[in-house]
Parts: sequence; structure tokens; C-alpha cells
Amino acid sequence: MSGNQTTERRKFKLLSIAVALALIAFVAFVSALAFGRGSRGFFDPYSLRGSNQIELLIPAVNLPIFRGLNEEVPTYQLVEYLQDEGLWEPSAEQSGRLLMYRWNLQWRDGQSMLYAALNMHTNRWIEWSEDSPEIAQVMWPEVLEILRTKPEPEEEALVLMYAALESSSLDEYQTQKEKYLSGY
Repeated sequence: MSGNQTTERRKFKLLSIAVALALIAFVAFVSALAFGRGSRGFFDPYSLRGSNQIELLIPAVNLPIFRGLNEEVPTYQLVEYLQDEGLWEPSAEQSGRLLMYRWNLQWRDGQSMLYAALNMHTNRWIEWSEDSPEIAQVMWPEVLEILRTKPEPEEEALVLMYAALESSSLDEYQTQKEKYLSGY
């Protein structure tokens, strides 16, 4: 076999590999467009603002091939209420991002329980806060402090919220809180 034929075969193999890789990339992109479109939502406990980011994932392996810019979304109604009542205040000292939801055509849903509490059960929490102002004055700032300072804050914040929901007095809330948080 001559050197010319060997060179031609190498070129053909390299071209074949390049075409196969391009085809795989194309199929992955089309699959992501068809079945992996979605978005992720975040909440910044310092600015008290939410943001949304679109993403494309390769189906089955959930590998992101594209993530868009973060776009600010309207503030959750409960967060606005807590700010209006002076229970939560934005802070410019830091910023943070808590993943609140992740939806796409593969999973159909994927919101956190914290997202459900802050966004989907808004009226329940506003009514409770108005019916239990003494407990709300203590609990909501504690929840915000947890969201700002704990590395994985969701569970602990929800424990406080539901301890408050089950309490009829501030003393009962403090007892429930200590009982629930003893595991943390």
C-alpha cells in the first residue's frame, strides 16, 4: 500500500469521525429542543428578588447544553407582603441564589417546598400572619436569617414556618421550634 493511499485512508477516517461527532451533536441539540426545554428559578434572600433562567438539557442524561441569562421575575406576593409589614428587608451586603424550581419537558415539575410556601400558598401564609401577628413578628425574621446564612436552608426554614403554623402562642412556637430544631 502506498503512502498516498494510507494518507487518504487517514483523512477518510478523520472525516468519518468528524461527521459522526457532528451528527451526534446535532441529534443531541434537536433532542434538547424537543424534549429538554425548561427553566430554573432562583430566589435571592438578600435582594428578595426572584430570577428565571431558561435551559436546554440533553434528554435522559440531563446534561445542560445551554443556559440563558438570569432574568428578574416579579417579586413573590408573600415576599412583598413581608416587606410591606416590615418583617423582611432587602440587604445589599451580599447576594445569594436559592434554587426554587426547575421545570422542563422531562420532569414536568420540580418546585421546592419553599417555592410552594412563598409562591403557591401565599394567601394561607398572609392570612396566618395577620391572624398570628405576635408569632409572625418573630418567625419571619428568623426564616429570613436562615435563608441568608445556612448553606442548605430550605428544610430548616420550613420547620420554623410549620412550627409557627401549629402554634397558638409565642411560647408554644418557641417550644415547637426548639423541639423541631433539636435535630439540626
